Amino acid sequence: MKDNSVTDFLSTMSNMSRRTAKEYAIRLNRFGKFVLVHYGEHITIDNHIVKVKEGAENPYSVLNNYAAYLLKGSNVSNLFTKVFTH
Repeated sequence: MKDNSVTDFLSTMSNMSRRTAKEYAIRLNRFGKFVLVHYGEHITIDNHIVKVKEGAENPYSVLNNYAAYLLKGSNVSNLFTKVFTH
């Protein structure tokens, strides 16, 4: 992933648990694909985090859209979506 915040986070998680870091990497990769599809190629996860922090994006709307993306994009249950958005 190109996003500095994601890379830093995964590096920190890897120091604590490689297995946990790998699982986070999978989930963040899915979220990165969502950002790409939903917001366009010009927006990265880092850019999106800034928008949320600045109040330009509502975090609840982002999570709601992400949950819809997960449900729409694959044959997954509501429980799966709940786990992947928390």
